[in-house]
Amino acid sequence: MNTTRPSPTPKPRAPRGSARAALIAAAHATVRKQGYAATSVDEICAVAGVTKGAFFHHFESKEALGVAAAEGWTERARPMFELAPHNRLDDPLDRLLGHIDFRLSMLDGPTEDYTCFVGTMVQEAYATSDRIRAACEASINAYCQALAPDIQAAMDAYGVPEDITAIGLAQHVQSVLQGAFVLAKTTNDPAIARGTVMHLKRYVRMLFGKNRYRFQRERGSPMSDASDTPRMIFVNLPVADLAKSKAFYEALGFTNEPRFSDETGAAMVWSDTIFVMILTHEKWKGFTDRPIAAPGSSEVSLALALGSREAVDAMVEAAAAAGGTADVNPVQDHGFMYGRDILDPDGHVWGPFWMDPAVANGEAPVPEVAA
Repeated sequence: MNTTRPSPTPKPRAPRGSARAALIAAAHATVRKQGYAATSVDEICAVAGVTKGAFFHHFESKEALGVAAAEGWTERARPMFELAPHNRLDDPLDRLLGHIDFRLSMLDGPTEDYTCFVGTMVQEAYATSDRIRAACEASINAYCQALAPDIQAAMDAYGVPEDITAIGLAQHVQSVLQGAFVLAKTTNDPAIARGTVMHLKRYVRMLFGKNRYRFQRERGSPMSDASDTPRMIFVNLPVADLAKSKAFYEALGFTNEPRFSDETGAAMVWSDTIFVMILTHEKWKGFTDRPIAAPGSSEVSLALALGSREAVDAMVEAAAAAGGTADVNPVQDHGFMYGRDILDPDGHVWGPFWMDPAVANGEAPVPEVAA
């Protein structure tokens, strides 16, 4: 059997002066796809569109390129800590959770597009190249050092157990991400990695949660009477086809919580405090003798606040594509507020809407709405 891997199609020659950057970018792409040991200098040159002579003009060896590429990987990750929207949030814990959400959003597409270059390379080269090992250590440590200030600020604000340090928790975040990448490679599917990162987010919320809610309550935030538990909403809905309904809500952006799901019901998570429990008719009848509302009747309209008009339209389109019905009621467009109503496959009404943040936050008056 011929196991020779076909050579990559050479790219057009890189412009003069850009060869070094092109070689580093090619190393990032090829090593993430096929590993450090399996990647040859010839393949890197072909992907970069440079000659082998140009390679050795910039790097004395493949090892030297690996070290430079590890350093370049650190610079490539820097915008994640400087430009991402969650970095503008006021609360340091929100910034930390936003960072985890940001990493979660990246887990999509081909495995080589979202896995870590230094994590991939060090697994192969740690015992054979101390230079590469040290360069990868420096890159991973730079990530942890960049994440640690927000963790420390959250610890200062809300407190955590005494044996937890900011750098230690940052290293835990990095460990979970690297492990998630390995799991994704075993299945060639990012779904298992997304589940792992969701567990990481739950852990961080639980770690800070109790003290955070107490802190907010002491400053006048609305909380349950004398409890450290946040106010939460669980919407229970009867459904005729559990699998179909689960797929519908996932299409809208809900995520399934498998710990509270079985063949009779599924917990669908919208946020930290809002959950939809979809239950088979048999399961539903175990809670009440009242009849299930017939399709087409009006029971209740459940509104979901979204971040933009475009997000409202996107959810309505997703609902229609996933077996729901779009615009079952007239579109509500009042300028400062925009909403559309959809039906799920069982006729439950959901109303995704957007409101101008200035109005929602009390920074602007509520305009009059024509009757």
